[in-house]
Amino acid sequence: MRRGYEKVCMAAAVLAMSLSLSACGMDSLVDALGTSGKSQETAGETQEATVEFQGAAAESQEASGETQEAPEESQGAAPDSQEVPERGENAPLHPLVQEQYLSDYDDSFRQLAYTEYASVGIRCADEKYAPLEAVLDRYNQDRKAEAERIHGELLEAAKADSEMSEHFYRYENVDSVDILRADEQVFSFVRENYDYMGGAHGETSFFCANLDAETGEELRLSDVISHEDAFWKYVEDELAKEYASQDLLLPGWEEQVQRRAADSEGGGPFVLSQSGVRVIFVPYELGPYALGAVTVEVPYQASEVGFNDVYVPDEGQSVWKLDPYEELDLDVDGDGREETIRYEEQTAGDGLWTSYVLTISSGEKTVRTVSAQGECDYGITRGYVMAKPAGGFVFYAECRSDNDWRYLSAIDLTELWTGNEEITPAMYYDAFYDHVPVSAESFYVSTRGYLLSTVSISREHCVGQDGLPTPLQEDYEFDSFAPTVKRDVPGIDPDSAQARTIPAGSQVEAVSTDEESYVIFRMTDSGELVKVEIDGAEWPHTIDGVDIQEYFEGLIFAG
Repeated sequence: MRRGYEKVCMAAAVLAMSLSLSACGMDSLVDALGTSGKSQETAGETQEATVEFQGAAAESQEASGETQEAPEESQGAAPDSQEVPERGENAPLHPLVQEQYLSDYDDSFRQLAYTEYASVGIRCADEKYAPLEAVLDRYNQDRKAEAERIHGELLEAAKADSEMSEHFYRYENVDSVDILRADEQVFSFVRENYDYMGGAHGETSFFCANLDAETGEELRLSDVISHEDAFWKYVEDELAKEYASQDLLLPGWEEQVQRRAADSEGGGPFVLSQSGVRVIFVPYELGPYALGAVTVEVPYQASEVGFNDVYVPDEGQSVWKLDPYEELDLDVDGDGREETIRYEEQTAGDGLWTSYVLTISSGEKTVRTVSAQGECDYGITRGYVMAKPAGGFVFYAECRSDNDWRYLSAIDLTELWTGNEEITPAMYYDAFYDHVPVSAESFYVSTRGYLLSTVSISREHCVGQDGLPTPLQEDYEFDSFAPTVKRDVPGIDPDSAQARTIPAGSQVEAVSTDEESYVIFRMTDSGELVKVEIDGAEWPHTIDGVDIQEYFEGLIFAG
């Protein structure tokens, strides 16, 4: 049990479809694509919000971020001797979440308004997911437009209100997105929105998206289960056991659950996770604000609910997202009893250099390890627990360094629990960035390439036998880079090794690279691949002895 709250590819066609985002709380919008804080519902009431997509042609999304050179200590490489575990039959989708920011200040550099939102996508996989890509692309377009509108409203209100108080604190609207499932059957995510426009605290709302992975169509609760009465009885029983038994819920909470049950046919305030169907209740809906969001998950093993086998995952969960101070219960040592895993950050006196404490505990035993001061530089962006192929678990902390350079700090949880309290975290100098891992057998991590240009490059990985990320491919893939060809570029066919030339003026896309000696380009018009050898041993990098910047326009080398 988990306690606590828990580039989009080019689409092949224009598709007419709709995506319904179910508002999981009282603080919802009429159109479900954003929240301005001005459409408040009565506490406990839930409104379904639907967005009609009249057609969407998915466009390639370029990853944003500073292209700065990595610090010297963050130059690492994947282990060459690592044995790659056998992969499952069904490769997962590879979801991405890209954060976007809007911010405005007054003349004295006091921040007035801040808006944060996220685009959601999948890394190019199979053509069968083109409908899903199109739906997500349309969602991203509408979410961006809504965020810009909200930010404009916040800024106007902040300009007026900030003049009335020297203690004014910025007005903000902040999204966070959790991908809860991404496989051949289902793509689902939760968008949590926090809206603040003064007062003791802001308001929180949740929006849930449950999509058929192949068609992109919205899934209703009735598509997933056949016995809704049994489903909501399970939810009510769990609330009574976990919360009402400790007098944590407000009087009349049962009626609020029944109200949610009555609204469920319209799409419902639910989301499909890898382990079950999750229902989220916002603050004030069942209990006081201090209780926070209340989440109940109905597991797929609950036979009385009548789950539709089409939407039950084929494989068990192998990745668990873990936030600071949150607790995750797993059987770390395989003895049939669960242990509790948690971590917290520790900051040095200067407030910059950060370490973390990882703790595993049971009723009789507690072990912990502390990373070295500065081990995670400016803090942990995300934490995950992943299953190892031969049993056991490993903890990955994604750490942030200078210029938003990121790297992974890994601790073998099973080794720690079985007695090695002095375990030292292992470092891996690629990181997740925009990628969201959903399977320990297949996930992408990224770094910054420098052979052709300072750009984001990625490789597919799995959790290796030693718990570290192990590459499943030799070459890196360019996330998105299409330089302009200024003069004829000499190259070869990557299969036959016959001479090829990229003519000046051609439209090309950088596809892959070994980051040592070559880059493979795709000709946009013909789809032909051309391998171009690049000498990156010294600066400037050259092709046949000529500076590569003589061949391409749009190259950036940050250092």
